Amino acid sequence: MKKADWTVAALKQLQTSRSGAGWGYRPDDVPYVEPSVLAGFVLRTWYGDARHSPAAATGVSHWLGSLVQDDGAIGLSSQLARPHWSTAWAIWYWRTGPQAPPQGQAATGWLLSRIGDTFPAPDNVGHDTTIPGWPWVEGTHSWVEPTAIAVQALCVSGLSDHPRTRDGVRLLLNRPVPSGGWNMGNRVTKGTALRAQCAPTGIALLALASSLTARQRADSQVRATIEQAIEFLLASLPQTRAPRSLGWGLLGLAAWDVRPDDADLWLAESTAKALDRNIGPVALALLLLASRAGRSLESMRVPTHTLPSVLSPAGALP
Repeated sequence: MKKADWTVAALKQLQTSRSGAGWGYRPDDVPYVEPSVLAGFVLRTWYGDARHSPAAATGVSHWLGSLVQDDGAIGLSSQLARPHWSTAWAIWYWRTGPQAPPQGQAATGWLLSRIGDTFPAPDNVGHDTTIPGWPWVEGTHSWVEPTAIAVQALCVSGLSDHPRTRDGVRLLLNRPVPSGGWNMGNRVTKGTALRAQCAPTGIALLALASSLTARQRADSQVRATIEQAIEFLLASLPQTRAPRSLGWGLLGLAAWDVRPDDADLWLAESTAKALDRNIGPVALALLLLASRAGRSLESMRVPTHTLPSVLSPAGALP
């Protein structure tokens, strides 16, 4: 299937799977924050800014504003007020649009005030448990993905130098698995090194592209962390067709100016299976974002950096 064919089919299915003001995790689901934000990013990528986007892209922003609670937190949907990890997603979407709603300030304040549980590190954990990042659920330890999304949200809010943002960066740099890349949270469990996964690795690479200072990018240890993550994705993605893993993995590579030659083929194969199975909006949105990775990163306001020592050079980003 040619790129134009599968992207048109995927975009059509994504648009028809809209449920009310946003998108759910399944085509017939009530709207949830994460799939609605990802679908909104797709519409911005395909149709430009809000003046030229379908009304749905602007409608997502208003709908997110309706979910803001008294303390600034945002639940998963209008029907699930907790947990609140979706707050960072809403901030990311608002701050990359033409104008954040008044509720955005309260949501940002809430995000800055949230801290994952910290404790003295046991010998067999393998990471620094005293670094405060963000958890999936309040009152629990910090994880890679919610921390990376929070860092991204704060960076697009102009808070890249805030102490909480820097905490998140420290956590991400502390959590890569020994072989390169990131797992969901731990590096080691009961003395056993864990394997990296494509989706959290791609998400972490996006957040680091947005948050690392020039001095940090020049640091040999930080460069090694980024290079090992890129090498992990370049070795893993050729065998990966799961939409979430492939989409986030390719977006993470694009943030470091790397585009595998066969990326479009992988995306076409993954999308064909996804369309066959009528898979949910998150999968379609990530495949579509990865298909136009360069433009998508502009819409998501993620900068692109180049590491000259990466062995596999970048191609032109679509």
